[in-house]
Amino acid sequence: MGKMNSSLNNFFRVFGPGLLFAAVAIGVSHLVQSTRAGAFYGPAMILFVLASMAVKYPFYRFGPQYTAATGRTLVDAFRRQGLWVFIPFSLLMVLTSFIAIAALSSGTAVIAGNAFQLDYSPVKIAVFLLVANAVILGFGRYHWLDIIMKLFVFILSLSTIAATLITLPIIDWSRTVQQFPPEMTKTAIIFIVALVGWMPAPLEAAVGHSLWTKAKASDSGYRPKIKESIMDFHVGYVGTLFLSFCFMLLGAGVLQAEGNELARGAAAFTGQFISLYESALGEWSGILVRVSATVVMYSTLLAATDNYGRMISGIFLRLNTPEQSWERDAGQLPSVLYNVLIVVLSTGGFFVFLLFAESFRTLLAIATSAAFISAPFIAVLVYRSITSDDLEDSQKPTPGLRRYSIFCIAALTVFAIAYIFLLLT
Repeated sequence: MGKMNSSLNNFFRVFGPGLLFAAVAIGVSHLVQSTRAGAFYGPAMILFVLASMAVKYPFYRFGPQYTAATGRTLVDAFRRQGLWVFIPFSLLMVLTSFIAIAALSSGTAVIAGNAFQLDYSPVKIAVFLLVANAVILGFGRYHWLDIIMKLFVFILSLSTIAATLITLPIIDWSRTVQQFPPEMTKTAIIFIVALVGWMPAPLEAAVGHSLWTKAKASDSGYRPKIKESIMDFHVGYVGTLFLSFCFMLLGAGVLQAEGNELARGAAAFTGQFISLYESALGEWSGILVRVSATVVMYSTLLAATDNYGRMISGIFLRLNTPEQSWERDAGQLPSVLYNVLIVVLSTGGFFVFLLFAESFRTLLAIATSAAFISAPFIAVLVYRSITSDDLEDSQKPTPGLRRYSIFCIAALTVFAIAYIFLLLT
């Protein structure tokens, strides 16, 4: 009994990075893409989500596993593989960070403004959100982020599950069967790429999870065992899959049952989504959807901003400090560097948002396509890290998981090449 209590206590000391991963994952991929997939093709589209999560699973898992085993982060591991891979990775992350923050701030501003009928433009709402991010992350760092994300994930989970349960009776399951599998037109393929590109998150989230695992160890004063970190990861990963299915059911139930044509713009889509809920189930149900939608998007924006801030801070330090000094890094990045980068990333993301202010779908397509195409490169780096001499043999993945990982890398590569060919034809 005492041993069980000790194990539970240790788990709660490491519990947190998995929820941060879930917060990054649940935003656009779930609220927008999963809901639209459910509305267009029904809940059977969960098969594409399962395939995406199965193919990406090993590399997300290896992030916290590497850090728990070595005490280092994947940024360290990538730097140790040589500048020939580290510099391309660094440039990719800098470019991706601005696009991702722009897409998330745009989506959050539009959805929050429409959900609560705020009398402000999306630009002003985005400024407020990004400033709030900078204040929370600048003053609270990981400790505040950990607390806020646990609260947000709890709220969004309860509201989403409640909304899904009241939707089940109105789903037209026969129509769902008729719509699947979808006809593989170019439009359908691009839609599926947009769905799986950020499903459950861009693959660089594995690096962020590694950084959060180290930050959590520094914040709690307890270095997690490999099994504890993997368990924490599984909590977040299974949760993202479950909530993705919930949002597909919401889209299928409300939009299909009402027989309305799906709105194209993010603002119109959100308004339609909420109004259909209120007309089908009563005005009280709209409150659940408004709260869930806003919390989902803002939690993703907040966690993603911290993720890229930590990642690029780590990149900068590893390019400018000798390896002998890395071991002294206890997981807390220099405050000035981190805070400056949060401001730079937020400002840069805001200007990208302004550039695509009239075309959220285009911005989202760019972000998800970039994630889809770059996934094989990041997967290879993660796999080389987890199988390197940094780990003892007992800490490395099993032979079966290694073989599965190689298969997943091959699958990601084939899909990326096929998608590039489709774009060029």
